[in-house]
Amino acid sequence: MRLFLLACLAGIASFIHAQKPTPTASWKRHPTQEAYAVVNPKGIVCTDYIFQNPMPFRQTLAIARKNQSNFLVRADGSLLPDSFDLILPATDGFFMAFLSDQNIQWLDNDGQQVNIDPPGPHSSAQEYRRIRKDGKSGVVDPSGHISIPILYEDCSGKPIHQLHLVTKDKKHGLMNTAGKLVAPFEYDWLQYWPTSDMWLFKKDGFSGTGSGDWKSVSPAIYDKVEHLHARWPIIKVWKNGLCGGWSPYKEEFIVPSYANLYPPVMGSPAIRFRETDQSIGLMDTTGKIIVPSKCKDFRYFEPGYYRISLDDKVGLLDRFGNEVFPAKYEICRPFDERYFLIRQDNQSAILNFEKDTVLIFKNHDAQFVSASSDLQTLVLKFNNKLGLYNRDFQQLSPSEYKAIIWVNDSLLIVQQDDLKYDLITTQNKVLTQRPYQKLAPLKNWNIIAATQDGLIGFLNSKGEEIIKPKYLETIFWGENLIMGKKAAVVRTTSSDPSGFTKTERVTKLPDYNDGRSFVFVFIDSTGKEIPGEKYNKVDPLYQDLSKVKVDKKIGYIDQYANVIFPPEFIDIEYPYARFTRVRKYNSLRWGIWRNRKEMIPCQYEQINRFYNGFVWAQDNGTRFYLDSLNRQLVLSPEEAATRLSLPVEFLARYEAFGYPNEEENWIRVRQDGKWGWIDNQGKIVIPCLFEATTPFQQGQARVLIESRYEELILNKKGEILLGQINFVYK
Repeated sequence: MRLFLLACLAGIASFIHAQKPTPTASWKRHPTQEAYAVVNPKGIVCTDYIFQNPMPFRQTLAIARKNQSNFLVRADGSLLPDSFDLILPATDGFFMAFLSDQNIQWLDNDGQQVNIDPPGPHSSAQEYRRIRKDGKSGVVDPSGHISIPILYEDCSGKPIHQLHLVTKDKKHGLMNTAGKLVAPFEYDWLQYWPTSDMWLFKKDGFSGTGSGDWKSVSPAIYDKVEHLHARWPIIKVWKNGLCGGWSPYKEEFIVPSYANLYPPVMGSPAIRFRETDQSIGLMDTTGKIIVPSKCKDFRYFEPGYYRISLDDKVGLLDRFGNEVFPAKYEICRPFDERYFLIRQDNQSAILNFEKDTVLIFKNHDAQFVSASSDLQTLVLKFNNKLGLYNRDFQQLSPSEYKAIIWVNDSLLIVQQDDLKYDLITTQNKVLTQRPYQKLAPLKNWNIIAATQDGLIGFLNSKGEEIIKPKYLETIFWGENLIMGKKAAVVRTTSSDPSGFTKTERVTKLPDYNDGRSFVFVFIDSTGKEIPGEKYNKVDPLYQDLSKVKVDKKIGYIDQYANVIFPPEFIDIEYPYARFTRVRKYNSLRWGIWRNRKEMIPCQYEQINRFYNGFVWAQDNGTRFYLDSLNRQLVLSPEEAATRLSLPVEFLARYEAFGYPNEEENWIRVRQDGKWGWIDNQGKIVIPCLFEATTPFQQGQARVLIESRYEELILNKKGEILLGQINFVYK
């Protein structure tokens, strides 16, 4: 018993000893100089006073400066072999090291290099990232901590339903963001399908599905699983050569018994299925049969009808599978979104949507093509030629046209055999003064685009030229305008030796990089050019704004061609919230405009975007922050001393002081051109290492690193947050 008690006491003592923090190395300052030596965990000074600007030891390493270079120092005073221009501590014991060529290396707490995935082009800085070391992968969370250890062959950085796809020993599994295994490493293939919010997997040669959160998983019993269509959440499953369906809402709702399944057409909830005898039917998205499999063909017609084929006869179903016309006609199809055309026993008729007969064709040799909305004018085909007829089948025009396009119920565009186009009335009156190479009605506009000699102009409804053909291209701009592109010089004139003047159109123009070969203008719905600036280049609209260029000067216009920022800049960024960085023509200085007005003058070497009311700028090699009134966010020594209740003499070592908006009464200070933080006792809490800084807000601050214009996020321990690195690094 006594021995047992002694053993217990020894165990408790060893447990208490194990709970004591492991001693780390520290620094000892020289009595008279700004130099430091390493004190190892046993309290022994193990180096000379050879280090400057040391940071506290983090586990086994610390950052210090020696001979104008930065090193990682071990607890015994030895150095890691590589030196860097700058080394910063990062979360979870990592280090961020900068090289002179702007490369960045990530180092772990043993000084070994790791790789952290940069964000994608459209992703947020605050996200999960994959981290790699020695061929193994893990995950860093947005706060910069390792959520999945670096032990696996591969990991997905971005989680789905808080799940990461992880690979181990060539098998796939799922781990949650806390690093707990949710799906074991037993899958040969595992893929997420966002449309259905399901996982597709393959295991031991068979396939199955799982819900997005992996709470519902099918057995691995299928030969193959695949997507029905990108727009539909249904998964096709194959078993013994037959096809079925799996839904996230109803699991296996279609038993594998069909030759194939086909996705619904736009606007229809019906799935087409094909039996093994090749007959086709319709079912809804719950697997309920709508139309039995007795048809040989399905064809979809707008606005929402299926033409079915059965015993060489056709009929119509609506998009829900309800019968509109039985399969007993030679022709049966909707047209003009208001009528049906049917043909039975060699006799054709037009019916309205109430199935009332509106018109019966008397000439059985005529092939119906189209009609005006009131059915007063018909386009019929005889011997592969088109002509116009009234509803009594009296001829309004000869059947001589190759193509007829309706503009409205009274106007048509006709194409002749010689590929020339004219505008005519329903009474076959030609309105155009000359034939064109092409005519095209503009939907919802009362004008017609006319092409001649490769150039585009516009006609009104009378066939009159509003704008003579002069545009190389025309495109719709926004909802109410057309943009026209024309050559800056369209024609050249020269004289031959006989004295005759010869004029030729320039078909190939010099292609200047600044766009001077072309001029872009805007045209309203009446076909008239909008007065204003003529642009040499116009970029596509993006969020209702477009970058434009005049000669070499750049600006922005909106979807109505209103000038948002005048084209007077040599460089301008896309305006976010109507803010934009600008650099004026023939100037190397940057400023900021907002809502068409100058906010910060173009007087800085560099300037960044506004963020939380701040913007950083650089002038004469010095970086600083500005507010929206173009004021530098710094304090005088007197203001800083008053705020900190410290004597001015104590602050004499610092050049400038940050804007008074600090947590825990910290204040930003600048020393030797670099910024850091001191506390209200004057003690340095974060060394002066940064080109520019913002005040701490909710425990985080933004900082800039020398020779880099991207921002880093810093916590109050002075650590860079691994999960919020918002730039691409090498």
